[in-house]
Amino acid sequence: MNYESLRRMNGGFRGERIGFVRTSEPLPKLRDGEHYLNPHISFDGKYWYLSFAYDNHIIPPRTQKNGVSVGVDLGVKELAVCHGTDGTDTTMRNINKTRKARNLERRLRRQQRKAARQRAHNIDHYQTITGKRRQTRPQTGVDTTIGGMP
Repeated sequence: MNYESLRRMNGGFRGERIGFVRTSEPLPKLRDGEHYLNPHISFDGKYWYLSFAYDNHIIPPRTQKNGVSVGVDLGVKELAVCHGTDGTDTTMRNINKTRKARNLERRLRRQQRKAARQRAHNIDHYQTITGKRRQTRPQTGVDTTIGGMP
């Protein structure tokens, strides 16, 4: 899609070859003479998506320089340790090392094992009821001889 042909309209946008398309959210307004950059339309099998870029012209706030510098040490045990020249030290904890995160990971592993067992049981149950066996792929290129003797 040509980026110059993408026009914002009430309730959606108008594209070069596709015409008017309704969107769930309005597109951001641009200044006069500006246009959306690199528009891309994709389909994931259920939904359509429009992605694009644009300049937002936000000016970052000015910060005052007071002569204080900060050193940041990234680590494994602690996420980051900030050392200031004024003697202050700040430690940022790694959230993946907390007890809650470990318990959630353990719970996820248990649930995934449970789902795998249920899926295997469903396959076995289906095969028992229908009398059908699951198709397996023939193995090619696998040497089944022992010690090189046919």
